[in-house]
Order: sequence, then structure tokens, then C-alpha cells
Amino acid sequence: RMVATRREKIARIADDIPAMEPMFDDGADTVLVGWGGTYGHLLTAATELNASGKKVAFWQFRYINPLPKNAIETLGRYKRVIVAELNTGMFADYLQMHLPGKEILRINKVEGQPFLVKEIVDGVTKYMED
Repeated sequence: RMVATRREKIARIADDIPAMEPMFDDGADTVLVGWGGTYGHLLTAATELNASGKKVAFWQFRYINPLPKNAIETLGRYKRVIVAELNTGMFADYLQMHLPGKEILRINKVEGQPFLVKEIVDGVTKYMED
């Protein structure tokens, strides 16, 4: 019973998390998602992709448990959801659990080094060409 009570308490925290909207969302059918320390590299990659004519929205999560209330509905609108993480894909797995039937695409790096912007740009471009 206490586990269920704790779960409900955590879920209610979402009431105090502000709704978020992805950046560069104007007509994009692809969204690049990140969290934590990837912000600068992903923002730069999304900016470069948009400047080159590839419409890519960008959403950097600050809250992941619970997610912002509008997260699942908003992500569900995109044709492609690409999660870039400096790990094996824990956040992508978490989103996949909440978005059954939608394939969450992944760009992962597990080398103890930050992303290079080129790695993100190349990864997103590859998925958009598939």
C-alpha cells in the first residue's frame, strides 16, 4: 500500500511542473529530445539542422519523473522522436514505456565524453533519410 501511495504522490508533483513546448516546432515532424548535460550540444545541433533546411524540433527535459503533464501527448504528435543520451538509453526506454506503438529512435554515446555536435547532426540526418 505504501508503494502505491508513494507512486501517487510522485504523480501529483506533475501538477506543479510547468507545461513545456519544444523549440523550433514550426512544422517539424521530427523532435530531438535530451535531458541533463546534453543541452548545449543538442541545441546547437538542432539550430544547425534547421538552418540547413531540416525541420527538427528540440525539447530538453528538466523533469523526467514525473514528466510534464503535456509530454506524452506532445511527443505523440511527431512522426519521429529521437532521444540523444550519454548512456545506453535509459530515458528512451522510459519514453518508450509511455508511448507504446511509437518507435523511439536513439543516439547514444557511452564513452565518458560529451557529444560532438556533428555526431548529433549526422545521427538525426540519418534517421530523417530512412
